[in-house]
Amino acid sequence: MVGSKQEVHTCIYYKKTQLLFLMVVAVVFILEGVWLIDMSYWPAAFAPTSLRIIAALLIGFFAIPFCIYGKKIFQLAPAYIIKPDGFVDNASTVKHEFIHWDNVEGLQLYKQQVTGFLQFRFSIKYVKVNLKNPTAYIDKFIGFKGLFLRFNLQRYHSPLLLSTTGMKIKPQELYHLLEQHLVDYHQKKMQH
Repeated sequence: MVGSKQEVHTCIYYKKTQLLFLMVVAVVFILEGVWLIDMSYWPAAFAPTSLRIIAALLIGFFAIPFCIYGKKIFQLAPAYIIKPDGFVDNASTVKHEFIHWDNVEGLQLYKQQVTGFLQFRFSIKYVKVNLKNPTAYIDKFIGFKGLFLRFNLQRYHSPLLLSTTGMKIKPQELYHLLEQHLVDYHQKKMQH
């Protein structure tokens, strides 16, 4: 907890070791792609052109998380700053502005089932922030940010999905912390 007597806020930071592990995994797949591209020793029966295309896609696909996690390792700012009147999300690829509790309709713990490589199934948990007017929020952003937020709104019915990947907090803990701040804010507002 950081702050003065007037305003106390909670900062949630990245877990650097977990981010480093995710970067190493990405590097392994990038190196696999490089190995597939450099296949001058492969027999012609393996269709080198199609394998090179697959290898280039592999490199491109895993270069994105490598860059994102690499940037987050050196980021000094907290991933989330939760204040009595709202929160700031610095963790998303698309950085968001300060979200005031007046604009939040509710919160949900959202679980997405994912089928990965070789039909390996796992789930990703997010905290879904339901805004009172999501389109007005999205309209503030142009370019990639706006497209990204519109995609989230269409797919998940909210532009804001808060992830805890690589952080020192679990999704349930983040949800309960945000929910408590939201309830406290509305109770204080009712008292005034």
